[in-house]
Amino acid sequence: MQAFQSSAAFYEVLFDSKARLQREEALLRAAFDVAPGDRVLDLACGTGPHAHFYAELGATVTACDVSEEMIRTAVQQRPHVNITYRQGDMRHIDGGPWDMAVCLGNSLSLLPDAVAVSEVFAQLRNVLAPGGYFLLQILNYAHPRFEKPQHYLTHKMLGDKEVVAMKNFAPHRDVTLFSLSFYAFETTRVQAVSEATILLHLSRDFLQRTAEAEGFKCDICYGNFDAAPYEEENATDLIMRFQRH
Repeated sequence: MQAFQSSAAFYEVLFDSKARLQREEALLRAAFDVAPGDRVLDLACGTGPHAHFYAELGATVTACDVSEEMIRTAVQQRPHVNITYRQGDMRHIDGGPWDMAVCLGNSLSLLPDAVAVSEVFAQLRNVLAPGGYFLLQILNYAHPRFEKPQHYLTHKMLGDKEVVAMKNFAPHRDVTLFSLSFYAFETTRVQAVSEATILLHLSRDFLQRTAEAEGFKCDICYGNFDAAPYEEENATDLIMRFQRH
């Protein structure tokens, strides 16, 4: 699970972080409000938008990512007195206890196999406080759009650079082949950075069974950040919240 080792500097070309947090805010706040305390663990934190969001709410946040480059970028872009950034694999979590954990941005699908997903829940069982919550968001791979390849193109100015980003999804068997390329246009040259990985098609039923086997109970399941009910044929996302017994 070594995705996004070289593209961290360009990663936010893929989304408008302010608009993203406005869209997600109500659900993110609701999860924090029911947690038994204010200690938050952000798994696969990327460049730190969610860690910073919770820090601004007053949480004490530990933000982890397997990519050293992502952590370096997060420290530069979103430093905060309430955030401790550290490099680490979500399958091997040290510390705690935390009152809430989040894993957003489709990150759980980057794990290599179902066993690794089970390992994450087992780790969370050990590091979450009793009654603590785990908020998870991945893409809804049951949606018909994942029956055929998809291609997306976007661009954004980063300082004096125009950066063009290309995302490609190619479903194959029970995974999606995913590639991501960035092209940074400077005065005299174009810098190109590419990454490729595999996305696991994780289902609601699989995640629920896996969580229950490790002592968690699912209390919400939504199809997007507007809290619409999850429906396989229509939902863009699969958002689940689990509570540790």
